[in-house]
Amino acid sequence: TVPEFSATAYFFGREISEKQNVPVGLIHTSWGGTNVESWISGKVLQEMPDFSKVVEDIRAMPDKAAMKADYLKALEAWNNRVDEGFAAGKPVRAEVSLDDKAWGKLNFPGMVDQQGLGDFDGLIWLRRTVDIPASWAGKKVQLVLGAIDDNDITYWNGREVGRTDGYSVQRNYTVPGKLVKAGPLTGGGCGMPDELYLRSDNGEQISLAGEWKYQIAADTRKEGMFPKDMSEDPNLPTSLYNAMIHPLVPYSIRGAIWYQGENNASRAYQYRELFPLVIENWRKDWGQDFPFYFVQLANFMQVSPNPVDSDWAELREAQARTLSVANTGMAVIIDKGDANDIHPKDKQAVGHRLALVARANTYGEQIPYSGPVYRSYQVDGDKIILSFDHTDGGLKSSDGKALQGFAI
Repeated sequence: TVPEFSATAYFFGREISEKQNVPVGLIHTSWGGTNVESWISGKVLQEMPDFSKVVEDIRAMPDKAAMKADYLKALEAWNNRVDEGFAAGKPVRAEVSLDDKAWGKLNFPGMVDQQGLGDFDGLIWLRRTVDIPASWAGKKVQLVLGAIDDNDITYWNGREVGRTDGYSVQRNYTVPGKLVKAGPLTGGGCGMPDELYLRSDNGEQISLAGEWKYQIAADTRKEGMFPKDMSEDPNLPTSLYNAMIHPLVPYSIRGAIWYQGENNASRAYQYRELFPLVIENWRKDWGQDFPFYFVQLANFMQVSPNPVDSDWAELREAQARTLSVANTGMAVIIDKGDANDIHPKDKQAVGHRLALVARANTYGEQIPYSGPVYRSYQVDGDKIILSFDHTDGGLKSSDGKALQGFAI
């Protein structure tokens, strides 16, 4: 049961258990890459003018089976319209004999938006040729592509070997032995941020990292948006509250920990109102003002040497402002992210910092539980004097070197 559980929640609970010397029960109810409004009830969300009409429309939606049928019909029509291979029932760009000399080049692991394609959204073909050793011939092979962003259909010498919807799902496709022949292999899986490789039955591996050829098949700005499966859409406002929060209300809980926000970064100012609504909604359901501790967004994307407009910074500000809600706390992880991975790997530090907040504010331990928090500034001649709260032991840099300055 451990692999599917929240690593952050596990490390949080383990530390509380060790420090308090009591068993700690954890209920894991989460869905990665979702909007905050999915976790709010219709009754509460409709009080926001931005969502009153949306909630009405959701209540009037058809049943799940009808929505699924409509989606599949729209998906087939979209694919047939934008790619001649789908319309002909034959994926021509996956054929081994295809002349791809004019195709562009991308490097993986990596994301396409960081390799000259900007904010591209649509359908893209990727191809890579590798040599299969003679010792692998006739034996099944594992094709490991990690978590592709967003959906994929993957081919091996023109034959489909797997397809997956969802950017956070690991791709590990089994290629039957009858398709594995010695010599050149051409296959294709849009952004692939994880390690890529082929693995034989005896554990030998061939890396698929490096240069891939690509060709854009469809740009949603020209072709229209890709159809959405509303029957399975976790970002439908109120949907996750209805399915994953409300059924838990009969349980007694001590508090909640929360890690979300990336999906709402483009509407960060709105998050100032939406996020406190989650806390208010859940507390009203359980009939108590339980502790609600949350994680501020980690660092992601390349560092800019100068201050710039940033959706993520604005979202972090909205999260910090939520500390004005009683009995809340925030774990800062601006130093634990990864410029190239929206899912930073160090979950132990995240769980630990959340546990520090709980140990201090819920369990009464006399410990530092926050880094310095900006309070105010004062102009004094040619200087600006900054004041901070939570300065136990003074201001220090993470690398132990002298502080270089602040961007205002």
